[in-house]
Amino acid sequence: GWQVCDKEGITEIEGLFFFFQAEDGIRDAQESRGLGDVYKRQVVGLDILDSRVRTIYNQIAQIAWRKHASDLIGRQELEFAELEKTSKNAPETEHDGELYGKINQLYVKAQQWNDMYNHLFTQEFDSHLNQCFSQLTSQDKIEKTQAELEVETIERKVKQLLTEYQEELNNIKDFGAKGDILIRYRDWISWSQESQSCMKDMRSGKLSVKSEYIKEKVKQAEDIRVPQKWESYRQLHSALENFDELEKEIELFVLSQEPDAGIKKRSFRKAKQVLEKVKSNYQSDIEDISDKVNIIENNISQCEHWLEQVMTFTNNSALNHELLEDNLNVEFLQQTIKELREKSQSLPFIFEEGEQILNDFEWSLNVSLFLSKQKGQQPLSAWMELLNYANRNSSCNLELINQIREQISQAEKLQDAVNRIRKNEIAKAQNQTSKVISIPIDEMKNLANNVFNCRIKLEEEANYLRELLLKVKNTLGALDEMMNSEAKPNLVDVQKRLEELRKLPIESKDNEQAVSSRIEKAQLLAKRFRNTVEVSADVAENLIQEYEKKQNICLLYTS
Repeated sequence: GWQVCDKEGITEIEGLFFFFQAEDGIRDAQESRGLGDVYKRQVVGLDILDSRVRTIYNQIAQIAWRKHASDLIGRQELEFAELEKTSKNAPETEHDGELYGKINQLYVKAQQWNDMYNHLFTQEFDSHLNQCFSQLTSQDKIEKTQAELEVETIERKVKQLLTEYQEELNNIKDFGAKGDILIRYRDWISWSQESQSCMKDMRSGKLSVKSEYIKEKVKQAEDIRVPQKWESYRQLHSALENFDELEKEIELFVLSQEPDAGIKKRSFRKAKQVLEKVKSNYQSDIEDISDKVNIIENNISQCEHWLEQVMTFTNNSALNHELLEDNLNVEFLQQTIKELREKSQSLPFIFEEGEQILNDFEWSLNVSLFLSKQKGQQPLSAWMELLNYANRNSSCNLELINQIREQISQAEKLQDAVNRIRKNEIAKAQNQTSKVISIPIDEMKNLANNVFNCRIKLEEEANYLRELLLKVKNTLGALDEMMNSEAKPNLVDVQKRLEELRKLPIESKDNEQAVSSRIEKAQLLAKRFRNTVEVSADVAENLIQEYEKKQNICLLYTS
């Protein structure tokens, strides 16, 4: 048997061995040099021999290719490179044969399939496919339709490649990894389409939602290893997280209604948000939590009914001076506010918006009562509390806020004026006359009237001014009484009263000048008597009467 060797190994074929021997008498005399010159006289014979050897070689190669090709066709696994080499190295005499046709057909099919695969799975394939899935939820109908067509095209190509691989090319070892990729993408695309359809049906209300179904779809995605960056996976996973969060929130809302649960009341606004989230994401019934959602809806309706009562009361109770002048109307408003507050305490939720409306109305009522003096004078702290509430809540009436600020500003100005008077009094008592700026008594009286009549109760300032006016009245009254009395007052008493007048933080120049002038005249008279020669009591009495008559002096100087 013969052995035909190539790079792939040794192929044994059956054949004949040919032996050639030189005949005697045909060799040259000189020794052979190993170059075949011993046969140089047989040139024609060698050409014939070469042709026969070539023919035999071709026959041997043909037999060897057939055996190798037959073996290749029968293998369960083969490599694409080996298939390519076998097809390209086939003898020309085999090109019309059935075996070559099978080998070449398989090679061409594999080559075309591989080119289609490489053309489809470029570096941008993943991002392009993910973008298409993202556009499936787009509001733009044209963009959405284009994305749907693109996904369908990709899915068709993937399924076509996978079908061809599984039916005809699954024994090519090189394509095994590519076949696995096709299977994954087929499953991923199918899962993504189901997920998109599921989300669409849930949002449109065509599908009843179950948390177990969503969890199952997410688990399926994890089993087939759907990329987490895919928009379809992210949407469904986000839906599951939102659903879990909704379940927890709804459970808390329901438990907060139970007095023994120890859970603080939830807010009405939050309840509306949760319910809106349920309806916006899942327009159909959520079987897992439908009963609890119904409870929340009923509680929301109860709160909205209370809000309707509040709005009706506040809109129909316009605040005006005529209404506030009637104590019965005021008591009715206050009692209604109290009753509505008691109802709010029994609501299933903390209703911030409704309570804010009620608080604003009560604030407006109190401001109106303060301005109308229906409640009498209120301290500055109460007015500041009203202003602070308005600063915290932008919903308060701006006109009322400006009136509060105006009253507070007036009260602060009155406080500053009284404080200046108090400081002047202290400075005069300490003989710091350079720091004293006294005010006329009429101006102080006007200031006192403003303090007494101010809508804001300035109790400390009012008490101080009362005491000060009493001092002024007593001092000036005592001086007037001394000046106008028929009895002759003691000069020392007059000077003491004058000193008290000068220490008061008022401007009374006319009174001071009049009293000072008469004191000087009295002192001058006394000096004259000291320098007068001794006279009888009758003469002295006549002199005093004559002087008093001329100078209008009624002071008795005692020395």
